[in-house]
Amino acid sequence: MDKHYLLMFSGPFDHKELFWRLERFGVKSSSIAFSTPTQAEFIAPFDVAYSLDTVLIPFSNQTGVRVGALVSYTHEELEDKLLPYALIYFPNMAAHLSDMILREINSGSYTSYSLLMKRFRDVDPELMQAVGAYLRCGKSGLKAADALYIHRNTFNYRLANFIKATSLDPRDYHNALFLELYFQLKNRG
Repeated sequence: MDKHYLLMFSGPFDHKELFWRLERFGVKSSSIAFSTPTQAEFIAPFDVAYSLDTVLIPFSNQTGVRVGALVSYTHEELEDKLLPYALIYFPNMAAHLSDMILREINSGSYTSYSLLMKRFRDVDPELMQAVGAYLRCGKSGLKAADALYIHRNTFNYRLANFIKATSLDPRDYHNALFLELYFQLKNRG
């Protein structure tokens, strides 16, 4: 599943340097959209995140510009709020939504709480229940179906509908951690 890669730069720079480095990892320069001179976004396969640090560190060393990179399954208000903090707390590294939420919690701040709760407010409760059971059962669909007293096919249908409704696949580690943080914060109320 593809991810959104949101980038924030600490200052202006020659875009060609960034394009050249990202193209080495299969990210075409034509897919990188700049919303401001210091903010960009591209959509690429999930595994680009694993090598993004090897692009950002030499880029920063070469240009003197620090980069905050936020990897997400979508680009909405929550991501816009957290992107500047990726530059501050995780410079020249790929940070995921779960990293940012954990950082916020560890600092005793819950400023993203309302945006996080809003993210899943309109998702069918049965789908949220299914994904919650999936996480509590160690990402085992069979155990989750048993825990919910539903047929395995019904569970698979609900999980597929959750993914379709949210574009968030809980089989991905970072997505699962993000969802687990959501459930923990929601239950904490």
